[in-house]
Amino acid sequence: LIFKVRDIKISRISISERECRKMIKTKNTKQVMGQYETEAIKRWGERAESSIELWKSYTNDQRDLVLQAMDENYKVIAQLMHEGASMDSPEVQERVRIWHEQLYYFYEPSIEIIENLGNMYKNESEFRNYYEKIDPELPDFFGDSIAYYADILATKWIESQVLQLKE
Repeated sequence: LIFKVRDIKISRISISERECRKMIKTKNTKQVMGQYETEAIKRWGERAESSIELWKSYTNDQRDLVLQAMDENYKVIAQLMHEGASMDSPEVQERVRIWHEQLYYFYEPSIEIIENLGNMYKNESEFRNYYEKIDPELPDFFGDSIAYYADILATKWIESQVLQLKE
């Protein structure tokens, strides 16, 4: 499935129709997402409200496919970690880039948001617990991988600003 958010092409989600139907039957997306809406609005206000509206604009099938694709990506990151890949390896950074693209299903992530998410995954128990269920070492590895990725994005942005000033 491919669909666009704000004209940004999101990576292909590779999942068969049969797998999709099975997943939809076993995963209650409304229940999972409903848990976080109130907390998100308390923490992030209007930004969270617009993100929730965007999420609700998708069909149930689209929501389930997005969550499945994200979970698959986390599992690949954990697998790479166990195969000895470092947080700055091209393979891991490609997976972080895919995660970054997937965030557009919810909102447009700034570099600051990306950095904060990496810190939250490592340091906030609710997020740590989620990623530890995939792999106990994933919160720290993924958080560090995100921090590295955000540093690269910030450096590229600064370099582009310097080039514009020189023109």
